[in-house]
Amino acid sequence: MEEARAAVAAGVDAIGLLGHMPSGPGIIEDNLVQKIASDTPPPISTFLLTSRETGHDIADHVEYCGTTTVQIVRHIEPGE
Repeated sequence: MEEARAAVAAGVDAIGLLGHMPSGPGIIEDNLVQKIASDTPPPISTFLLTSRETGHDIADHVEYCGTTTVQIVRHIEPGE
C-alpha cells in the first residue's frame, strides 16, 4: 500500500499489480491487489498481471481484484 501511495504521489499514470504466477518475484496476494486497486484514485489505471488461462478465470480474477486493466502473461487458446 505504501509503495502504491508513493507512486501516486509521484504522479504515475498506472500501477502494475502482479498476481499469482508459477514462479518469480514480486507476486502480490489477490486481497492486497484488491485493496491497492480500490485505494488508487482515478484517473490512475491499475493493471492486473494474471497467469490464468481461460476467459472465465481471467474475468473472475479481474472482477475480484477490481483493477481497471488486465495483462495476460501466459499463452491462452484463441477461442478464449
